[in-house]
Amino acid sequence: MDVAPAPHAIALVLGDQLDLDSPVLQACKDVLMVEAADESLRIQSHRARTVLFLSAMRHFADALRQRGFVVHYRKLEEGHDAPLVDQILSMLKAMPPASLRVLEPGEWAIEQALIAGCKAQGRALELIEDPHALCSRKDFARYAAKRSRLRMEYFYRDMRQRHRVLMDAEGQPLGGQWNFDTENRKAFGVRGPSGLPPPARFAPDSISSAVIDAVQTKLDRLPGSCAQFAWPVNRAQALKALDHFIEHVLPQFGPFQDAMWSGEPFLWHSLLASAMNIKLLRPLEVIQAACDAYARDPQRYALPTVEGFVRQILGWREFMRGLYWLHMPAMAQANHFDHHGQLPVWFWNGQSQMNCLRQTLEQTFEHAYAHHIQRLMVIGNFAVLAGLHPKAVADWFHAVYVDAVDWVHLPNVMVMALYAMGPELSSKPYIASGQYIARMSNYCKTCSYRPALRDSDAACPFTVFYWDFLQRHQASLEKNPRMFHAIRQLKAMSPPQLAKNAQQAQRYRERIEQL
Repeated sequence: MDVAPAPHAIALVLGDQLDLDSPVLQACKDVLMVEAADESLRIQSHRARTVLFLSAMRHFADALRQRGFVVHYRKLEEGHDAPLVDQILSMLKAMPPASLRVLEPGEWAIEQALIAGCKAQGRALELIEDPHALCSRKDFARYAAKRSRLRMEYFYRDMRQRHRVLMDAEGQPLGGQWNFDTENRKAFGVRGPSGLPPPARFAPDSISSAVIDAVQTKLDRLPGSCAQFAWPVNRAQALKALDHFIEHVLPQFGPFQDAMWSGEPFLWHSLLASAMNIKLLRPLEVIQAACDAYARDPQRYALPTVEGFVRQILGWREFMRGLYWLHMPAMAQANHFDHHGQLPVWFWNGQSQMNCLRQTLEQTFEHAYAHHIQRLMVIGNFAVLAGLHPKAVADWFHAVYVDAVDWVHLPNVMVMALYAMGPELSSKPYIASGQYIARMSNYCKTCSYRPALRDSDAACPFTVFYWDFLQRHQASLEKNPRMFHAIRQLKAMSPPQLAKNAQQAQRYRERIEQL
């Protein structure tokens, strides 16, 4: 990209907007970037998450300088405590009275603060549409306005057709069906996973090492560890991570994408979300890489596997983005089940007696990562069944995962994991007893709780809370056809069984810190 000889605007680049081809940079010479400690402190963020953002920002700033941009950069070590937008506005006061140009932020609150701040300062603000989005905010709003109820599956089909992804010459889905989800739910069996490829990992360079030192010194109260930090922090590393996934991981991704196993945090998952969410990778190039692999070798890259991967990006990811911008700020406060329980302290130290939660939380604090089923069916499932406050849970997810950006994590937590927006945006609550976890993992084999029990101190809390939850919400859940089987099982239980289960659930709620 050539730098224009004279700036027509000041480009603001936020920490999740690290695209060297961003339209924000067109016709600009001055670029503003800020590392704000408050972004990690207002919700106590995992150290590795903070390191990722700051290291990637510094690598990006160096790349901009090499291209001739003048980068006005404020580092964490400079000791400024003000919120991000306040710091941006403060720095702008010393700059020419040009307009401020920024890509659509990934957080509603930051966008609102920029709009209000620039207005107060009398500075024009140019909000540029995000080219990484495969469905713009306006397009999604038009799509939603034509439908009485939004469902991801139908949106996904529309996106497949719009972008001509996995479609034949006649405009039909390859393989004759849109969704191969039923073929992608296998467990590992008693022997567990075999032939796992090592993940693509990138040792910290001098920039990342300096950031790690700064975070350890300036933000020493943050949770988690950065001892295992090895995430891609620049475009070249992100492309290597994508190539590694396509070549070594994708062939086995599909069948076991919902499976879990002790001591295996990564399995056959892509580990690309963080790179996509800070715009080191473009979603369409990731989708295209998977589709090209299938076209090149359909025997090695099975259609159900590739379709399942594509659906996560082209379908679910874009659907979540659309819902976020359609329903903010109300989404952040949603609480369909009126849950108000506090997070147990073991959410922050991992020391739960439930092995599935202990395994998931310990790897979370070690790597700032857990895959989607661990997040949905272990952590999210427990939060719903135990009645934890949705906003507290959403803030926790924001804090601890390396790929957490507001528009991505918040709808995934509120809409899908917690059903906090209710039936308007999700077809069913994603809840299950401990027997689901026993079927999809080996966690229960070394746990002191038994997933088949529901009314003793040896009973799995997931199972106890599950049946109690169904009983307490039976009136509303039995109207949902997707809950028919579960409610039928509930109705088959005798009144004494239901009473004993409810009593055990109450005992567990009273001593949730010891579970």
